[in-house]
Amino acid sequence: ENSYKQQDSEPRYHARDVALVRGREEHAVVLLGSATPALETYYNLSTQRYKGLHLTKRWEKAKPPLVDLVDMSVEREETRDYSNPFSRKLVDAIDDTLSDGKQVILFQNRRGYAPVITCKDCNWTMACPHDGISLTYHKIGNKMRCHFCDFEAPTPASCPECRSLDLKFGGMGTQMVEEALETKFPGVPVCRMDMDTTRTKGAHTKLLGDFARGQYRILLGTQMIAKGLDFENVTLVGVINADSGLHFPDFRARERTFQLVYQVSGRSGRGEFPGRVVVQSWMPDDISIQCATKHDVKLFYNSELSDRDQLKYPPFSRMISFGFQGRSRDAVIRLAEKAAAILKGQKVVQVLGPAPAMVEKSHMGYHWKLVIKAIKDADPQGMALRQAAGEIIHQTHDKYVRVIVDVDPYQII
Repeated sequence: ENSYKQQDSEPRYHARDVALVRGREEHAVVLLGSATPALETYYNLSTQRYKGLHLTKRWEKAKPPLVDLVDMSVEREETRDYSNPFSRKLVDAIDDTLSDGKQVILFQNRRGYAPVITCKDCNWTMACPHDGISLTYHKIGNKMRCHFCDFEAPTPASCPECRSLDLKFGGMGTQMVEEALETKFPGVPVCRMDMDTTRTKGAHTKLLGDFARGQYRILLGTQMIAKGLDFENVTLVGVINADSGLHFPDFRARERTFQLVYQVSGRSGRGEFPGRVVVQSWMPDDISIQCATKHDVKLFYNSELSDRDQLKYPPFSRMISFGFQGRSRDAVIRLAEKAAAILKGQKVVQVLGPAPAMVEKSHMGYHWKLVIKAIKDADPQGMALRQAAGEIIHQTHDKYVRVIVDVDPYQII
């Protein structure tokens, strides 16, 4: 579970790895449990570094749910309805489930109403003044919000560049899906769970409690509803857009997509009633989507391990990420380039970057990244990598630029 990785503040560590070290120090057994283990954990199982204990069936009499995979490009071509977030198969499944007196969970991993607002005439896009990220439209409160730094601004009535009134909302968030549900299924109580509805203390527990007591028929949410929930009256799970995470430019994108779709599918049919899952995807042939909908854990992990092996990404290598942050862009770039030059000519340690971070500019200044990597075959104990990291840390002191070090980073962009 990626939330075990502390990556936003110091000390940066992975709670799983800390537990393993603690277990080794105390000569204790460490038990790691997951339906979708991290690729590194699966690799340790396959190399027999870990011992595997496998659950071969679901709890009590529960059977695996039936899964339907809907190709949304075909769906749009046939219906010509580009505003409806639901496929015909999902609408029919929701109808049947509600008619049977059962409950529905819908997963949409993006909050707000629309992720972007643009001008049709001049292509202007409203972005955050601090970090350049597109502002998300929130219909509740009628405001634009940055999901990176929480900057807020009024929703524009016209384009500030060309004064056009022809503005359009792009993409789809949980608020838009909620609105579509109210239109499609009037009178059906819907509970929305995302960062916007669970900000207050106890809100998360209250919403889930109300859903468990049957006060809501449909639970709509982001990834906070994907894992760990157990409602025996839920017999349908719908995934609105299964592949949104695949567009994230990171080597773990497929792994995260597989884990989310596989885990949220498992929320259906957990009691005596049979379950069903409808997964909507624009990339239905991607192996992460295919394996998640077929519950084929082995095929996905073995395929992903093969790809990682070719590119020498973890678990076949170790990585250390360096972040450079400061108010002066020139100073940040200069220090990042100096760090890269320190390892010039290194044969064992590979340098990736330096390059701008995914969000280069924020309210905290400018951000650049540098990653160093060493293949385990060439550096079995990680000594060369640690020595290289030490040299960078020792030679990159700058009172105007902060250097952030993350060993075994979960994200490298």
